[in-house]
Amino acid sequence: MNEPQDPILVALYARVSSERQDVDISVSAQLRVLSDYARKNGYAVAREYVDEAEGGRVPARPESRRTIEEAGCTDTPFLHIGPERQLFLDDLLIESLGGLEIVMQRPVKPDAPGGDRAVGKREWPAYIGNSLHYDEEDGLFKAWYDTPRGVAYATSQDGVHWEKPSLGIREYEGSTDNNLISPGRNFSVIKDARDDDPSKRYKAMYWHSLRGSNAPWGGKGHFVAYSPDGGHWTPDERNPVIDFRNGLTDGQFVLGWDSDHDKYVAYMRPNTYFFDPDRRTSAWIASDDFVNWGPPVLAVEPEETDEVEIEYYRMTVAKYEGVYFGFIWVYHNDVVEFADQSRDSILAASRNGISWSKPFGSETFLPTGEPGDWDSRVIDGERRAYGVGVAKLRRDGFAPVRPKSGEGALTTEPLTFLGTTLHLNVESSRGRVEVEVLDQRGEPVEGYSRADCVPISTDSTDHTVKWSGDRDLVHATDTPADIGGETRAFRSRLRKPVRLRFNLKDASLYSFWVD
Repeated sequence: MNEPQDPILVALYARVSSERQDVDISVSAQLRVLSDYARKNGYAVAREYVDEAEGGRVPARPESRRTIEEAGCTDTPFLHIGPERQLFLDDLLIESLGGLEIVMQRPVKPDAPGGDRAVGKREWPAYIGNSLHYDEEDGLFKAWYDTPRGVAYATSQDGVHWEKPSLGIREYEGSTDNNLISPGRNFSVIKDARDDDPSKRYKAMYWHSLRGSNAPWGGKGHFVAYSPDGGHWTPDERNPVIDFRNGLTDGQFVLGWDSDHDKYVAYMRPNTYFFDPDRRTSAWIASDDFVNWGPPVLAVEPEETDEVEIEYYRMTVAKYEGVYFGFIWVYHNDVVEFADQSRDSILAASRNGISWSKPFGSETFLPTGEPGDWDSRVIDGERRAYGVGVAKLRRDGFAPVRPKSGEGALTTEPLTFLGTTLHLNVESSRGRVEVEVLDQRGEPVEGYSRADCVPISTDSTDHTVKWSGDRDLVHATDTPADIGGETRAFRSRLRKPVRLRFNLKDASLYSFWVD
């Protein structure tokens, strides 16, 4: 399956070239011709440079020089954003925050005591829920989870109420009337739509050992297996594909095929006996074929200022709206015996999946429950906390921007985009948001000032911003004959890089995007 290709960004340059400009092609006509050519040939116009003059004999061509200078810059003078929702996990798009702050928003657990723990209520409990996916093709949530008897499989219509089918695959106490599917543990599953082999539609990596093996370390290592349906699995004959001598231990999470790197990507836990630092961390690793994996690259580790008993047991990762989100499992060890362990999680973010930041430091993202709750602790030893629960977060709700007190403004870096409509995910039902568009000098573009913006007082995950005259961010049509002079002027102004300034009063902004 071919991955969609990003358009090639180009810039247009036009100038007055004749004393008879009323007869020869005008600047606006030049730009239309060039834009049509770009669109038909798969180019995306990111910027226009225009030298205005009374005639063609004017020697000064400042925009021409600027075109050449900026084309030769290694750093782009603007950022191009696609149609993805733009979140605030880092300051990539932010030029300034005046009177605002970025705060972490935690998921909310259901009010019902214990939530729903259906995945752990069969004959055996679930003690690690390593893979849970929503399968759009089948319209089901699917979970692969560890039990004391091996790996089990369950499905759900809503992610709360789970069915554990009798699969007839693995025998336990003389019966195959169970939902067990495989030996091993930490079963990390992906659904691989790009593989043409239907028997390998699902792929899994898990930690296991070859019984009775004379291999070093008892044949321990990372195994892979394949399945046509997620329930019936065939191990790869080359297992273990990563043996224990490579220095990686259990605690793996497979992200899947990552189009940013054109490789399968997983996050592993290096063995503390083989690598520095000498406590648990998480590393990035990649493969072309899901069998031959390259060397690990350290992704996240505890801070030097963290207490010695803090370790990162595992990091599960999801790509969302062009950003990699990491959910780090933080172990709080017993400082004496390291036998009594509780676990919560913190949030990490990355633009490339390899270099990570922790936007809110060691602040807990998903805390454990109150004393006595089913999820109050995770304990290694004779007792364990069993079950899989549910917590909910507003869409894009990881890191909203809000006023420290009353009101403030966020101004973006210079941006270019291909869309025509600005959308917000915003909660301003008790306040308001007004958006203005600024040119490269920081001045409001005519018709797109704060006063021109229709005030936004709503709670919506998708609100369209409008300016006076029911104008969108770029108010234009692709048919030249239908473009009036005023509309063409607005499109010409907004095709250049612009800054967006979001003025917030008693409001929270979760994301914005242009499509």
